Amino acid sequence: REAEARKARTEQELEAYAQPTATRPTDNQIEALHKAVGEAREAAESADAEWQNQRDLVAEVRGRINVLEPQIDRFGAAGAEDGYPGGGVRSGSCLVLSTLQCPLTSEQREAALAEARGDLASLREKEAAIADEVAKALQTRTEADARAREAAEAAQAADRAESAWAGYEQRRRDLERASRYRRGR
Repeated sequence: REAEARKARTEQELEAYAQPTATRPTDNQIEALHKAVGEAREAAESADAEWQNQRDLVAEVRGRINVLEPQIDRFGAAGAEDGYPGGGVRSGSCLVLSTLQCPLTSEQREAALAEARGDLASLREKEAAIADEVAKALQTRTEADARAREAAEAAQAADRAESAWAGYEQRRRDLERASRYRRGR
């Protein structure tokens, strides 16, 4: 009776396994999903490199601003503090704005100051534009990272489905063998 009950349970379970419990993705689907993971990771790495590059550019421009701004302030105040008539500056290399040769007349000084302020304004505009690019690059990087995660999850799901399919097939073969064995008894 026990053998008959086991045989009946085996046949009943085999009957349940007549319809697959898992769907096996094709080899092409699995390959495509793993290829998509690689491509998504490459895109994420590229987006990260671009973001880093934009960050470096904005840091460089900010550094130039941080050097130029105090020089302009010192240069603007130098003539009056030193007591030179007409705001002139000492002769030789300018102590506060190294790109100039002194002495300067009052007009030359004002022109140099206006040019330096124009350069600073240009750098600030460039900084703002690059900062926008940094934000866009960060957004692109974030989206690329998300796509890479999604692709990896899809590939893992396909791998799990393939594994589940293999488990289903193995269990079905085991049940068929057990059923044949029990029929022979």
